[in-house]
Amino acid sequence: MQWFRDRLTATKLLLGFGLVIAMLIAVAAAGVQGMQRIDSAMTVLYETHALGMNAVKDANVYLIKGSRAVRNAILDDNEADIRQRMSDLVRFREGFATNIAAYEKNITIAANREKTAALRRRFEELNPKQDRVVAMALAGKDAEAKAGLKDIRAIADQIEAALDEQEAAKLELMQKSAAEAKQTYEAARVAMLATTVGALVLALVLALSLGRIISNPLKEAAAVLGRVAEGDFTVHLDTHSKDEVGQMAASLNRAVEDLRSALTEIRSRSGEVSE
Repeated sequence: MQWFRDRLTATKLLLGFGLVIAMLIAVAAAGVQGMQRIDSAMTVLYETHALGMNAVKDANVYLIKGSRAVRNAILDDNEADIRQRMSDLVRFREGFATNIAAYEKNITIAANREKTAALRRRFEELNPKQDRVVAMALAGKDAEAKAGLKDIRAIADQIEAALDEQEAAKLELMQKSAAEAKQTYEAARVAMLATTVGALVLALVLALSLGRIISNPLKEAAAVLGRVAEGDFTVHLDTHSKDEVGQMAASLNRAVEDLRSALTEIRSRSGEVSE
């Protein structure tokens, strides 16, 4: 503390303002770090889980559309319509495969990846069976085609159940990620408030300390000058700092001592004259 007292007033002010700026930087850094953590948590929530769950939902839609295209092919009487169903079936399979691939990119649990691989195998098993049923419908073998629907439906139900399981798993991960994002926000908010309050308290302590360091010696100097003005030349200003105030106090003490010496000498000579 004495080292600080000995600095020049301008240096003290510069150090004080520098400390305040450092505190402001700390507050800003805490805010930025908090926002980065929140952004990271929201990115995981959206890109990893929300988009993944949406891909599962879309894959399920394409699975249902494919099953419907097979059934409609049996019901259609026109060859052109049946061939259109075949074309639609290819498009639905591509949509299913695209969304499953998008989902796989966002899988974070090994068990879910294994289940998705099994789901793919079941889907690949389903495709040729659907093709045979549609081919029977195109050949006019509606009875045989309808008989094959039962096997197709069983496999499609298994795939749909697996998709529902994956969707439920993603939903659980989304809820967990949302809870973590909320915790991150709360932690960042507390850290920001704590840093801000700490900075304010430190700034207040700094302002009061600087005020006392600068003003107290000036008050003491004013009191000494007041007593000197009243004729008291025995006063002495105690100071231990080497700043401008300390230098002023030293000069004031020398001036008072010189005045006291001069008055003593004058009184002495006056006494000699009167004798």
